[in-house]
Amino acid sequence: MGRRVLVTIDLDSIASWAATYGVRLAARLEEAVALILVSSSLGCGGKAESAQLSLEGLSKDQRLWLDHVVRECQREGVSVEIYYSCGSFFEEVIRFIQSQSSIQFVVVGVPRDFGKGSDPLFSSALKRLHHVFGGEILLVWEKGRVTRLANSRLQNPEIGKET
Repeated sequence: MGRRVLVTIDLDSIASWAATYGVRLAARLEEAVALILVSSSLGCGGKAESAQLSLEGLSKDQRLWLDHVVRECQREGVSVEIYYSCGSFFEEVIRFIQSQSSIQFVVVGVPRDFGKGSDPLFSSALKRLHHVFGGEILLVWEKGRVTRLANSRLQNPEIGKET
């Protein structure tokens, strides 16, 4: 299996800018996209329910968004594999990465509210991901800015400070 770009999506707060960047990166590198959709609430009630996590469980807006991503992959000539998971976002992403050997990049959308009180949880989860994954982790901000995790303010608090 060839190298892949892992695009991580939290279905409870979709960061569409991350998917767009991940698809375009995969197209430039001529790699496939592995898209993992994680929900901490969708179909998480019990074992039988979580096994049925599928397109039917997505809201209309989520299905429309996913259709858009698939069409974008087709336009860019990028193959896409879609995985669904239920549980803690970063724990599910880490579990997926540990089961794969072909992931070259991990693309993570930075939440809109990052910097407004949610920093400690998001930052510590990213640090754990960085500890587990030896490849490149790319943080995609809403306005299209991309930061390598190694260069981000999570690793160096002086980077990204408002002046």
